[in-house]
Amino acid sequence: MEPVDKEERFSWKAATVIMLLLSLFALTMTLLGMNPFTLLFNVALVYLPTVILLGSTLFKRTKQSS
Repeated sequence: MEPVDKEERFSWKAATVIMLLLSLFALTMTLLGMNPFTLLFNVALVYLPTVILLGSTLFKRTKQSS
């Protein structure tokens, strides 16, 4: 497996943090009843990419530790 450079690692971390913040914002707005987006938009462009990013990060960590 190829070593991952610092820039790529930083890029993945930044993308994960941004998507988590966007997910938190969308969830908060939904709970407050002020959601400006449709449910399909939230699932397709907010929650699903966040799950993929988190899943790939966890998968990498478990793969590296074993």
